[in-house]
Amino acid sequence: MYELDNGFWASFIMYIPKKLRIMVAFNGLRTVVLGASPNPARYAHSAVLRLAAAGHTPIPVGIRPGKIGDHTILVGTPSIANVDTLTLYVGPRHQDSYRDYIASLSPRRVIFNPGTENVALAKHFRGLGIETENACTLVLLSTGQFADQAPNLSDSTENPT
Repeated sequence: MYELDNGFWASFIMYIPKKLRIMVAFNGLRTVVLGASPNPARYAHSAVLRLAAAGHTPIPVGIRPGKIGDHTILVGTPSIANVDTLTLYVGPRHQDSYRDYIASLSPRRVIFNPGTENVALAKHFRGLGIETENACTLVLLSTGQFADQAPNLSDSTENPT
């Protein structure tokens, strides 16, 4: 069994011919939690803890430094590689200042949690080829649907060259 390094090897799996692919163990999704807060009463705080408990790799990004469990909150707009999902906990009033930052991370999908829904921003991301979803990360995790939307690496398209 081969284990993927949460993105590094996963990005190369498509170049391995299907007949050589044996089994891929999925180590969870690298997920940026934008709007993370050290305040335990905030849903973004719970999302970081629940993502980690479910075997995913949460990357909390917020406007205030702090920690959520063992995870340090990154402040500002840090460069982050191999992002699968960005789950948004920033209200629509402040989202425009993050539009280009989110696009620069090239996530596969952006989850607009309740209260963060933004039709124009979702349309912008879809135009860039980024999937969008109006959903609650905590509900997706509790119902086992969060990773159901993950790409199936064992069936990825082979390199045409």
